[in-house]
Amino acid sequence: MGGLGLQFDSIFQLIFSLLFMVVVVTAISIVFSIVAIPFSALGKFAQSLIERMRTQQFAQQSAQAKIDARLERLFPRSKAPMPDWVEVRAEVVAGGGLVELWTDYHSGGRGSYSQAAFGDHYEAWRRDAPAQLAALDALERSWGAERDTRLVTAYVDALAALKRNGDTVKWVQTQLRLGEAAVARDGPLRAMAVPAYESALSELTPERHPAEWVRAQHGLGAVPGDHSRAARAFGQALAVLAKSYQRGDLANKLSWICIKLDQAYALLQVGRAGNAPAAVAAECAYDEALSMLEATHDPERFGRAKLNLANAVETQGDCAAGTAALGHYQRARALYQSALAFWAEQKLSKYKRMSRNLERLDDKVPSREWLEFGWRSLRVAQPT
Repeated sequence: MGGLGLQFDSIFQLIFSLLFMVVVVTAISIVFSIVAIPFSALGKFAQSLIERMRTQQFAQQSAQAKIDARLERLFPRSKAPMPDWVEVRAEVVAGGGLVELWTDYHSGGRGSYSQAAFGDHYEAWRRDAPAQLAALDALERSWGAERDTRLVTAYVDALAALKRNGDTVKWVQTQLRLGEAAVARDGPLRAMAVPAYESALSELTPERHPAEWVRAQHGLGAVPGDHSRAARAFGQALAVLAKSYQRGDLANKLSWICIKLDQAYALLQVGRAGNAPAAVAAECAYDEALSMLEATHDPERFGRAKLNLANAVETQGDCAAGTAALGHYQRARALYQSALAFWAEQKLSKYKRMSRNLERLDDKVPSREWLEFGWRSLRVAQPT
């Protein structure tokens, strides 16, 4: 202790000195902590203010970038002074006004049309059928979240322009094209399928336009939702196709078989809803198709048709009761077994899934009732 220049008379003085030093250091720490709190708060506030300013600046830049992108989409400088009328039309449909769009066009320095000229060019573009069809082609090839919504407008505009020009042939072709596009999609376009096909059929006759008539009726039948309508439409198409393939047209014969199977399936769905005559008609339709469909040409389609034939007979049993129902079920069982034997022979996929049809039929009729029905059938068959 003496080497340090510190002398203590007693141990108590040493302890007191140490305690005093601890108190002083603690007090200094507390003072610095108290002083640091407002400085720390001020630093955090300044940091948050800087972050807020950066966020606002970024938001402003993003907003401006969106505005610039929108203006470039509507009024591309590469096409100055001609706007992109497809994009202008989309904004008009979305609720934008031509006056407001012209203001954006004019204030952005992207073109020189006056307000009147801007509106005149827009209306001229809407009346120009080739321009509308070109816009429709471009939209069909494009992708995007709003594509189908834009396609609705594009088809309406193209059909209106063709109607004004009196181009009935292209108008009908575009209606058929609309129907086919609508059937293939969900959303706002799907609702236009039936009106499109019906509009096309209003301008067609089976005698003068057999190919277009069949195409329209087949398309109308393919629209999901109404199996009765589908069966009627397929029947109209089959009536026209039958005349063609009977004259030796192989392509139309194959088309007839495909549409016949479609008609049979539609009738089967109507039958499943409790319509016994439709189930009988479905059986007849499958019989006709199978009589003309070569098993070796398309084994999977042939096998599926055989299964659906059995399904049509089973559906007749569902619509009947008592002995009549058991008779249909017994015949359906034999048809299912024949169809499944064909599937096994051809080594077709989904065999196990298709075999559930037979299991379902067995669940409907307990084995005791099968035996009783078989015994009664034998008694009836015995000679008197």
